[in-house]
Amino acid sequence: MARQRLAALAVVSAMVLVGAVPAATASAETDPVLAVEGFPPGVPGSWGVSPLGDAWDEELNLSLTGDTARVRSFWVEVNDLAGTIVRSDADTEAPFTTGLVPADTVQGKHAAVTGFVTLDDGSVVQTDSGTIVVGGDLELQVWPGSKASPDNHLLNLAFAPVQAVYESDVHRFVGLRSGELRLDGEVVDTWQRGFGSVSPITGRTTSVGTGDRLTLGKHRWDVTVTDWAGRTASASATFQVDEPVTMSGPTITDSAGNKVTAASWVLEGTRLRYRMSVTKSPAYDGTLAWDAWAEHGNGGYPVAGLNNYSDMVAFPCLDTSSCTFPRTVDKTWDAGWAGRTTTEVTTTLSHRSRLYVPEPTVRTDTFRVYPRSALEVTNASRATVTAGAATTVSARLRTPGTSFFRVFPGESVVLERRPAGSSTWTTVTSRTTSSTGTVSAKVTPSSTSQYRWRHADHRGVAGPATSKATTASVRPKVTLSVQTARPTSRSLTSVKATSSKPQRNTSVYLQRLVGRTWRTIGVEEQGTSGAAAFRVRLPAGTVKLRAVTTPTTAYLAGTSSVRTLSVRR
Repeated sequence: MARQRLAALAVVSAMVLVGAVPAATASAETDPVLAVEGFPPGVPGSWGVSPLGDAWDEELNLSLTGDTARVRSFWVEVNDLAGTIVRSDADTEAPFTTGLVPADTVQGKHAAVTGFVTLDDGSVVQTDSGTIVVGGDLELQVWPGSKASPDNHLLNLAFAPVQAVYESDVHRFVGLRSGELRLDGEVVDTWQRGFGSVSPITGRTTSVGTGDRLTLGKHRWDVTVTDWAGRTASASATFQVDEPVTMSGPTITDSAGNKVTAASWVLEGTRLRYRMSVTKSPAYDGTLAWDAWAEHGNGGYPVAGLNNYSDMVAFPCLDTSSCTFPRTVDKTWDAGWAGRTTTEVTTTLSHRSRLYVPEPTVRTDTFRVYPRSALEVTNASRATVTAGAATTVSARLRTPGTSFFRVFPGESVVLERRPAGSSTWTTVTSRTTSSTGTVSAKVTPSSTSQYRWRHADHRGVAGPATSKATTASVRPKVTLSVQTARPTSRSLTSVKATSSKPQRNTSVYLQRLVGRTWRTIGVEEQGTSGAAAFRVRLPAGTVKLRAVTTPTTAYLAGTSSVRTLSVRR
């Protein structure tokens, strides 16, 4: 490696007195005007900064000029911020000269050259040149892509980055002045830098989009730079452009095998199938990194959990002698919805290797997702009514769960009924949801029945939904009448019970209140009209009677109002 060399800026400064000076001498005499000569001239336009050339490889000879009659000795020091780097020998005889021998301790650091003179009265005068001493060579290295790709392989044919790094120990403002970049001998970029710009000691990156001029095979970058000390450096690098990774697909299909596209509507939770193939790849070691990310407006999610390491390196080998192509990825996942209609599935495929910078291939597929819906029952789950009376059933159409809550106004829903003991649902009525997604209807059940709301799939708006069933239990209305005008304890009394819901071959119980207990005093079967006739002997006094029907699948037990009789002896 070339030896570090010393450079200096030829600037003469005023004389500065250093050290103690006797009072009488200082007042009687004036310090002589002195200067140090022998510095190399500065490069034109470089603000006086110049490199130290080959002529001073061995020694830089400096001389003291001016009024030297009172000079006793002369020497020169080179100092940086940390202190003295090198000091010359002192010359004690006129003409006063000394020399600086470049040393490894200098190594091109930012330093100052200062001359020191001892006068005959013992005082020391400092001849401060104000110079910046720089040395060393400007070194340049070039990498296509980045420093991390030592074998210089690239895959992308349309864009070829290059990085040129210069290294020097000079102070940072002695930076690059100009440069030129050539690709295969053709100039593709040039630049100029202003003096004093804060250029890093390491770092000059130029990226060039070369379009279709970059073909498969070998290419060469050539970089030339010049710094503000007039030093020039050149470097070159060759690189190989390989055939890129080629991806077929991806294709996304639903469970029926229909292709999902940007025009498709997919219901939230639908099972989708994702397929992608790599049809060709470079024939050198490495792994293919692949992931598919579905963005649905809430941060997204990996398709089928493919953002874990084992799936990212789904292709462990790219050596064509042992690997075959195409290589296929076939995964399934459930479509998600998080309040936004459009879902984007982004597939990123890249070759990961120590040989070159990854150049990913990215594909984005878009489709539309609409949410599932739920019919939430808002009335009581059970209700009991007397035959002929009405009850209200109500619900709200909304998204299921608590996340991303939304109601669906203006949607058509139907109310269905299933009588007790039946497995068939029939439509009762239809309604349209309100602005808050609610819906209600009054029904008059003829027998104990279940009711439910149902929403058909509305593509692009809300999925299908069926509410939980609510039960409306019906109790028949029972009336009790006494047929005997003046009942007595000595004769039978005729009593008639009638149910508003006739049920043949079911019993009707006639009961009398004894103390606090209702006791059955007669049982008869209902006729086709729902009536049952009783003839009973009643005790004298006040008698309370009631009739109770037997509960069935279709009806609850019915109980009449209490009849109070005065029975004579």
